[in-house]
Amino acid sequence: MTQEEAVLNRVKELLPQLTLMDVEFLELRAVRAGEEHEEQLEDIDEDAVKPSFELKFSQNKKRDKLRIRLRMETQSTEGVVEAEVAAIYEMSESSKLGPDVMLEFANRVGVMALLPYLREALHSMSLKVFGERLLMPMIPAGELRFDGPAEMEESSD
Repeated sequence: MTQEEAVLNRVKELLPQLTLMDVEFLELRAVRAGEEHEEQLEDIDEDAVKPSFELKFSQNKKRDKLRIRLRMETQSTEGVVEAEVAAIYEMSESSKLGPDVMLEFANRVGVMALLPYLREALHSMSLKVFGERLLMPMIPAGELRFDGPAEMEESSD
């Protein structure tokens, strides 16, 4: 069995042990472009919303909770929108998870759980601040994937 197969099997074993306990917003920010931002926004395609994403995750010290964080930032000719949301999962059995297992879980489950919240934040904040709705493009399952060394944070809860 390859390392990738072992990690995927561990994620599959983990799924029945997890319950989504909460989804919380950590950051919501929209700033309308002003004259000081004109140069920065000149090269932006007016018709395309192209968000960038950042993933972080952590496990608490008791090893019974996971936290997956997804941050989005996008720029339009109207301004900048940033949002960060976290999903909190509780484990029925305490277990220390390695960064590779947490990354695979985040890619396969966490990202898809959090994207709708970021999509709504972009839509809502852009309408309120810019006076026009920005719509995040459709992102098929598995297309938004984080690779390489994962950023695992320390968590005290």
